[in-house]
Parts: sequence; structure tokens; C-alpha cells
Amino acid sequence: MMDNEIITTSSKRPILLPVEPIAVDAEGAALMIGVSRSQFYKLLDAGKIGPMERRFGDKCVRFSLEQLRAWGAVGMPPRHEWQHHLDLQRRQLTG
Repeated sequence: MMDNEIITTSSKRPILLPVEPIAVDAEGAALMIGVSRSQFYKLLDAGKIGPMERRFGDKCVRFSLEQLRAWGAVGMPPRHEWQHHLDLQRRQLTG
């Protein structure tokens, strides 16, 4: 059974979720790496954040927690290195 997890939404109100989220908004992703949301977007635009966002409409942008954690585990390389890392992993899986 999953423990409840407190997250902060874009409205800055903490909410208690009975399940572990699989994605966070830019503010949540920024919190995970210890920068402000505006700094996170600057880093993202500069290609320094590896994982790419997923868009669900014009205003709903999310970042995969699995991707963010995996990116952090390999030292948070810039996007082009991260994509190369993912390509190598895919090739190893497909033989």
C-alpha cells in the first residue's frame, strides 16, 4: 500500500494524495532540482534540463517523475546528452 504523499500544486496549496503521482508541473519539477520555476524554464529553454515536458493541451504541461529521477541519477546532463543516454538504453533493450 502506498503512503499518502503531500505535494504542492501550481496554486501553492498543499494537497494530500492517496497515490504517488507519476508527473508534476514545472513548479514541482523545479522544486525537485532546487531552483525557482522561472529558473527552471530558463534552464529548459537553454537545453539544460534533460527530460522533456508532456503537453496535455495548451496550459497543461507535466514532467515525468520517473524521467526526472532517472535524469538526476545520472548527474543531470544537458538535454542532448540525456537524449543520447536514452537512445543507448533503447538500443540495448531492443538488442
